[in-house]
Amino acid sequence: MKKNSEPLTPKAFQPCKARGCNKPAVRDGLCEKHAREMELYSQIISDIGRKDKELCKVPGCNNPRHARGYCNTHYGQLWRSGKISPELRPRRRSRRSRKDDSAIRIPKELERLNMQLAKARELYNSVVGFESRLKWRREIRHLENEIEKVKAELKPFEIEEKSPLSSQDKQI
Repeated sequence: MKKNSEPLTPKAFQPCKARGCNKPAVRDGLCEKHAREMELYSQIISDIGRKDKELCKVPGCNNPRHARGYCNTHYGQLWRSGKISPELRPRRRSRRSRKDDSAIRIPKELERLNMQLAKARELYNSVVGFESRLKWRREIRHLENEIEKVKAELKPFEIEEKSPLSSQDKQI
């Protein structure tokens, strides 16, 4: 065995020929994944059927479109309440005390849920023989459960408001 006296020189980096792939080319100008696809299917299948997803119609929303040009969040708002509003469902709660926020939030949330429930029931009762009625029924059950949760949150605040009065009545 003879040792080669010439030093090894690194090969220049050549990216894969496939569209959007920046991996190093291994064989035939393609990376390992795309070379295997060419070997098996005689075409690069990872690009077939892929489109750049369009974004939601709502200004400032970067979510991909789902239905009627809206993302899942905004289409759900449109379906439930008939309008798109950032006030309908706050994304995250702040770390303020619950007493400060709940006095305002709970009645509004309860009103919103009752309105959604009424619309969902009206839709469910007016449409017969439609495949998605089962989904609507699940939505109605979900809204009823949410209303119960909100009412359960509301009860401790009502008791706290009444308890100082009742303790004063006992002292007199």
